[in-house]
Amino acid sequence: MNKPLGFATGSIWRWMKSNNRNELLEYIRALEVQAAELTTGSEEELYSLQLSNENITWLRKLQHVSIHAPDLHNSAGKPGRLRRQLEALENLASLIKASRVVVHIEDLPADEILETLSFPISIENTGPGNYSSPGQIAEVLNHYPDFNLCLDLAHAALISEQETGILISRFRDRISHIHLSGIRRNNDHQSLINATESFYRSIIPALELNVPFLIEEDIQNGGIEYLKKELAAAGQLLESD
Repeated sequence: MNKPLGFATGSIWRWMKSNNRNELLEYIRALEVQAAELTTGSEEELYSLQLSNENITWLRKLQHVSIHAPDLHNSAGKPGRLRRQLEALENLASLIKASRVVVHIEDLPADEILETLSFPISIENTGPGNYSSPGQIAEVLNHYPDFNLCLDLAHAALISEQETGILISRFRDRISHIHLSGIRRNNDHQSLINATESFYRSIIPALELNVPFLIEEDIQNGGIEYLKKELAAAGQLLESD
């Protein structure tokens, strides 16, 4: 079964200095992908993003488009600043017809604010240092029945080899899409090529899921040919289910 596969722009954020990340989509458009995620890594990037008409049209035609919100908790105690970011996310989600906006649990606004939002939210499991346990995730998903889960396989693998399987067993029907990257030397967002053996074992339960897979690495350089190699590696993993 073919699963939508693509890239998050956060994979190649180092490739340009401008906060307007529109040009990063040019690299991803050159690939044969069916999914994309716009990573707004900061408040400044969110406000600076000016998508070209070509990129808007392309994004709308994909099988899956999502947005990764910036760290909204930085606006705690500043309602005007938070509202401006949320309005920008709403406008962007509407513009590109995003199916999900990824928000970390610690970044979720208060209920009275969430009730006013029009975009669908997926929370994300996080790894060591800011661990979101299955219990915490369950509490949020039970409280917000319209929320889904973006399953980050590298975050889970850094917790344990069993974490991905645990999350899938508990939240299979709530998983909207998957962030895919390797781990190496206890670091996430690494290449899918030559990742650790424990990582490859850990993701086996996820390979049977029929949801979009978004490569979310930290690629310092390499150009389009490097992206093609990572895309091919991801495709081989998905075919091994």
